[in-house]
Amino acid sequence: MDYKNIDGLIEKYFNGESSREEEKLINNFFQSELSNSEKYRQEKIMFSFFASEKELKSELIIENVMQPGKKSGKSRRMYFYAMAASIALLISFFFLQENRPQEQVLMYINGQPVENQEIAMAEAQKALLLISKNLNEGTENLDYLTEFGKAEAILSNE
Repeated sequence: MDYKNIDGLIEKYFNGESSREEEKLINNFFQSELSNSEKYRQEKIMFSFFASEKELKSELIIENVMQPGKKSGKSRRMYFYAMAASIALLISFFFLQENRPQEQVLMYINGQPVENQEIAMAEAQKALLLISKNLNEGTENLDYLTEFGKAEAILSNE
């Protein structure tokens, strides 16, 4: 395999355009002595890592296939704890929903909850009347400004 051909294959690989056969050629190249040049040092490290990970993954798959029914005690225990926690969560959610008060708090007055709708309406009307009164007092002072504007208009016409 010549270097010009491998350079094109590597570029196709990094662009995601290489086929399985071309990837096998690249892997074979980096496992051979031809790839020991400084030009391919980074790529050789990367492809050797890929090859070692592939071997490790293959070994794990073979172990799982050879011993399909065997599970560690730790994973069974963790599965049991997860199931117990989810059951406890469902039970507590059910009981918390049952004990929830049916009355709904409409407002708080001095830190005390008010659940009666009539009392809440009366208190809300009091608060709105107080706001309305304060706004009306503020607009009374604006009447003096309109009188001032009329006087200014008369003086400017003369």
